[in-house]
Amino acid sequence: MFIITPLPFYFISFQGDQARAFLQGQVTCDVMDVTPTHNSLGCYANPKGRVEAIFHLFEHAEILYMAIPYNACVAEQAQNSLKKVAAFSKVKVETSGELKALGVDELSPEGIKSAQHIGCTILQLPDSDRKILVGSEHMIATWKNTLKEYKEDFIEQWIIADFQTRLPHITAETIGVFLPHHLNLLSLGALNFKKGCYRGQEIIARMHYKSSIKKHLELLSYPSSQTLYPGLSIPADSIDTQHIEIVNILKQNHLQTTLALGIVPNNIS
Repeated sequence: MFIITPLPFYFISFQGDQARAFLQGQVTCDVMDVTPTHNSLGCYANPKGRVEAIFHLFEHAEILYMAIPYNACVAEQAQNSLKKVAAFSKVKVETSGELKALGVDELSPEGIKSAQHIGCTILQLPDSDRKILVGSEHMIATWKNTLKEYKEDFIEQWIIADFQTRLPHITAETIGVFLPHHLNLLSLGALNFKKGCYRGQEIIARMHYKSSIKKHLELLSYPSSQTLYPGLSIPADSIDTQHIEIVNILKQNHLQTTLALGIVPNNIS
């Protein structure tokens, strides 16, 4: 049985002869590697190397798209920022409301083939068997009708799987706050150091080659009674000399716990 999850993703399209070259100079992943059958995780950083958006970059119907998960504010700010620069490159940057995203666990080769035949684009998630189907509402409905049996799951289960694979997302509170190395983005394949210059590249490359990475992203669990929110810094030890920075949270009231992705000092177990 397929387990499928409608996903609240926000899509930004990039059109024009220079769209690919334009994005290559803006984001951390190698845009030239993206094809109709190969997507890439990437991030958009500010000039200080701090992450403003994490996205899936893909090609659908000969157009490049960013898929930004879960937060419309993050997508809007990224679009506005990119749009200002794109005006000098004759690249059209627009919100795309016609595309929908559907998360699928362990999609079979037959399922992949049928989805591609209908016209959907399939995104592979890093460090996971999970895939995301992207297409029009009609395409996705048509594909679902080809399935003999499936179950629609809640978004909570999908986000738990994100947390388990240390796949973070940026929220309105954390735009421009965290460095990509601390968000596990190197391990997830979202950073490329051979492609040349991009926004924030000097800081990100310096951290990669000349600094010792002293923090990492970890899956954490807290009592639901504890106040947590993205961007919060909480003590990591009893003497308050080190701190954990909360990146994402997911409340599980039925278990009286809150799951979190947090940036933790390496010497804290």
